[in-house]
Amino acid sequence: YLYFMDSDDWAESTMLEDMVTAAEKNSSQFVVTGFYIDTYYTDSEKFVQEQAYKDCAYPTQQAFREDAHHLFDLNLLYSPWNKLFLTEYVKGNGIYFPQTFWDDFPFILSVIRDVERVTVLSGKYYHFIRKRQESETARYRSDMYDKREEEHGWMIDLYKHWNIHTPETEEFLARRYSERLIGCIENVTNRNCTLTTKEKKAKIREMISTPTAMQSVKLTKARSAYMKLMLVPLKMHSTGLTYLEGRIISKVKSGNTELFAKLKAGR
Repeated sequence: YLYFMDSDDWAESTMLEDMVTAAEKNSSQFVVTGFYIDTYYTDSEKFVQEQAYKDCAYPTQQAFREDAHHLFDLNLLYSPWNKLFLTEYVKGNGIYFPQTFWDDFPFILSVIRDVERVTVLSGKYYHFIRKRQESETARYRSDMYDKREEEHGWMIDLYKHWNIHTPETEEFLARRYSERLIGCIENVTNRNCTLTTKEKKAKIREMISTPTAMQSVKLTKARSAYMKLMLVPLKMHSTGLTYLEGRIISKVKSGNTELFAKLKAGR
């Protein structure tokens, strides 16, 4: 089996044992577990977010594909560190990490594209350590929007390959896009962004005016009051209000790590 771990995180001592036991029991090619996100807002104080799904050994490839959107919703299918991979399956299909920024996600997509035997464990083992002030996601990235657009294309391609087009999965894809669009808007209003206010608003107007953005916002069913509020400026198609929203999110993100982590976890 293959397992990948980030050097600055840690895991419960029984994680690999439980994953291998489940893989052997179910002849799994791919095992997924729950995890923790430990967001530190001081050297010793943290907000802990728990992500997990029910125990499940999918009986067929189709069963996994039809249920995968629930795993995506819980952020269980993005990073490699809460997963065990059958070496024969990964190497036999020539699956490698691509030479690109944020290489975890395309690697996982390559793994699940044609995987047949998947097991999910409800146990939470891995502790992803996030120190917000040092986090890569707290910085301004000039290419974030382009990267998110590329990722959305990968997701659309995956579901086309799986031939799954249900109202539930369409809403999931739309909501996923809308959530990341708000993140891109915040990125533009980040205090480290060197664009002028006029240029920032022009960029925001461009982002919220695409057919994909407008359709996604229309289809999105917000699951919290916070997200309902975040969607209002986008639904109004108001550049000014969307810019103001981004400024507020950015201010909370940089000034109150605990609050930002709780809002993001509850969205």
